[in-house]
Amino acid sequence: MNSTLRLLRLLIREEVGRNFKSLPAEDTMQDWRHIDGINAEVSPNPSQGGWNVKISTSDGSASLPMRFFSDENSAKFWARDQVEKIQRKRMARNPVRGNRGLEH
Repeated sequence: MNSTLRLLRLLIREEVGRNFKSLPAEDTMQDWRHIDGINAEVSPNPSQGGWNVKISTSDGSASLPMRFFSDENSAKFWARDQVEKIQRKRMARNPVRGNRGLEH
């Protein structure tokens, strides 16, 4: 009985640890690919053997020209970094003051 309980605890601990530690980056609360007003396109470029990234904004204020990367990971990293920079600039321009919007 004692060894069965110990084995059960070990299995539960392993499964809980696996669930919390192995979430892919795409499953985070705020996904860089789904921010209103910012469009990040990461697409393969088979003719040049790499990846293209194009960042555009709905108002055109922070759109960036297309860039070429030799691998997908570099392209996604750069795209995410640029989207986060644009988002931070927008948030700095339009700060949220308190919770006035939630009081209604």
